[in-house]
Amino acid sequence: MPLVRILVDIGKVHPESQTVADLSKLVRNLIASALDCDNPDGKLKPTDIEVEVGQFAPGLLPEQEHKAYTIGFIIEANDYPERRQNLKERAQEIARGLEFLKPKHRAFVWVRLLPAEFVDV
Repeated sequence: MPLVRILVDIGKVHPESQTVADLSKLVRNLIASALDCDNPDGKLKPTDIEVEVGQFAPGLLPEQEHKAYTIGFIIEANDYPERRQNLKERAQEIARGLEFLKPKHRAFVWVRLLPAEFVDV
């Protein structure tokens, strides 16, 4: 199941704000739609998406260019050939669904595919 970390600049967006709560619901739908693939293990529903909310690392200074972001979406999902073959288009699809954040927020989407395995204990 994919994991999305929503990172916020707490000087501009509080992690427990309604904005973040709404984004948590929205990104589940966006990610499930964009990352669903024909691989039998790659089928996704919004309920398959795990969401964590946090803040950008405090060591990043505001004057650093990458710190100009107020919201970031780091998505980790299993790497399947069907997902990898058009990853850029899939990431852009997620980003298009978040364009409403402009101009109030500067945001990014970073999709990382990796081998992973979940085992119930």
